[in-house]
Amino acid sequence: MKIFIIAIVIIGLLGVAGSIIVGSSMFEGIVSERPYETGLAWDRMQREKEASGLSVAVKNDRFREGQNMFGLDILDKRGKQLEDALVSVTVSRPSTTAYDKTYNCTRLADGSWRTTVVFPLHGYWDIKVGIRRGTSDLIFTRRVFAE
Repeated sequence: MKIFIIAIVIIGLLGVAGSIIVGSSMFEGIVSERPYETGLAWDRMQREKEASGLSVAVKNDRFREGQNMFGLDILDKRGKQLEDALVSVTVSRPSTTAYDKTYNCTRLADGSWRTTVVFPLHGYWDIKVGIRRGTSDLIFTRRVFAE
């Protein structure tokens, strides 16, 4: 009976050790290098987005692992399609920066924006839509799931 209990304890400890090793190798450990300054920048960005009156709508309902067409409607304060901007889309995994990739968008004839993005793995992804107009840079974020 003692040998059985010792075996179970050893198996449990090996399971915990394995979890620690895998978890340590996957998480980079730093959420933000400068959290206070990051928070101030986030507050400033929220005020600028509100003042700009821009709204961003992702046209896609579903995404899949691999290559995807990514469509956007960006509307100004009057509800008209945005014309004078540089638009980019950054795709990143919430848990790591290893898969971060930025794509430039092209404006179509109907006023919408489009690019092709790649999700190398299935799961959740953070999408950051960057809009540059003159000296103003705005970032709109959304989390999506790639099947």
